[in-house]
Amino acid sequence: MKQNCCTWFIVAFITSQSLLAQGKFAGSYRSLLNKAYQDKAQLTLLNGFVMQGSVYVGDLSISWYRKGNLAVALFETISKNGYLVRDVLQLTNFTDSQSLRFGNCLNARAIEDEGIVAVVTMSKGELLKATSAWRWNDEIKGLESVNKTEADGISCPFQPMVSRQFTSDRWKQFVNKIYKNTAEIPTLKDYPFRDGVMLTGNIVGVNAYVKGSDAVFVFERVLEDNYRLVFDIIETTLTEAQDVRIGLCRKGNFDDVGLLAIVQKSNQKQWQAVRAWSCDVYHLSVTEAPAKEVTCLGNYGDD
Repeated sequence: MKQNCCTWFIVAFITSQSLLAQGKFAGSYRSLLNKAYQDKAQLTLLNGFVMQGSVYVGDLSISWYRKGNLAVALFETISKNGYLVRDVLQLTNFTDSQSLRFGNCLNARAIEDEGIVAVVTMSKGELLKATSAWRWNDEIKGLESVNKTEADGISCPFQPMVSRQFTSDRWKQFVNKIYKNTAEIPTLKDYPFRDGVMLTGNIVGVNAYVKGSDAVFVFERVLEDNYRLVFDIIETTLTEAQDVRIGLCRKGNFDDVGLLAIVQKSNQKQWQAVRAWSCDVYHLSVTEAPAKEVTCLGNYGDD
């Protein structure tokens, strides 16, 4: 009985510390803390705000919004039941010369620190200097302050880490969707399944669907009970002389399971890519790859 009481006390203490740590920088948006939802439309407090960017860092989803000189960033975890807001960052007096960076900033020793969240001043150059910063603490599921001296040594790449940058308007409604059956994505109804590959274990995968000259790649992260989160969708054209390849490509002389491509059919063992993309399975982001440098295995099903 005594041991159970001690265990309960420890759990309660850790939980209370986590709750105290959350919301310190939420300002007027503290009511969003611990809010569970499935659709951004449910976050009525953000009505009038425009999404500026978002990215995944492991199990954490970060998105930020702006309305006038006010910016709000949400830090969320994801499950089959939807999104859960873990912490909120409110920024006032936010100007057009500023931006928010997270996931790939460098600390004072020029080492990437994915926990850093920084306000940067836009300028020419590959790196932007931070004017203020915070750090995500995964143990308490909340933000911690970074002192001015440390913040002054932080810099972030000019190009932000962004998810969903290729999604066309027709498919945007399905990005960030959590589903279990493709019937929940009705636009895919007339698209026959062409290929599907898990890029890393049973966690991140890509499915390809083709209808006539239209090819669609759906990027997904597998959640519990085989629910899936759609984190990007690419729609591109495909001719009869071309095919799709996922996880069977190389850049130069190096195999890369994160590559997918539209390839030109030929009698060669390796088919040349005409368009290619690279999937970052940790940050759940997709970037365009230089097609001229990408080749993929040809008729791998033939004897």
